[in-house]
Amino acid sequence: MFTRVCFGALALIALSSPAFAAGHCGIPPVAPAFVPVDQLLAMPQADAEAKVTSMNADLKTYLAQRTTYLACLDTEMTADKRDTEQSTDKAKLASLNQDYATAAKAYNATSDEGKQVGDAWNKIATSYCAKDPTFCKKN
Repeated sequence: MFTRVCFGALALIALSSPAFAAGHCGIPPVAPAFVPVDQLLAMPQADAEAKVTSMNADLKTYLAQRTTYLACLDTEMTADKRDTEQSTDKAKLASLNQDYATAAKAYNATSDEGKQVGDAWNKIATSYCAKDPTFCKKN
């Protein structure tokens, strides 16, 4: 029993370490899943209002996580750039350049996804508010 607990604890530590995570900043936030507009508009009003409220909360959580993740990537890229300017070791420079490129790719992908999420939410909010303006004014 003790061996299983120790092995489980070691596995948890290993899996949660930055080396296991996708870079120092971890994995990108997961975009919220939205109900399609046509399904939302077909729901009974109380269900639709509850769903819109839930999706809005999920959106706010995603945006907060996205902001934190992008700030971390920005910090990482700034440090990589600074370290690149200060290093003369070719192997280290290659590693720093690769780290920078990876962080920049993650930053751009997360930014693009954020725009897609925002566009999807705007479509939902606009469509639902046209149907139920009283609810939208309250929220």
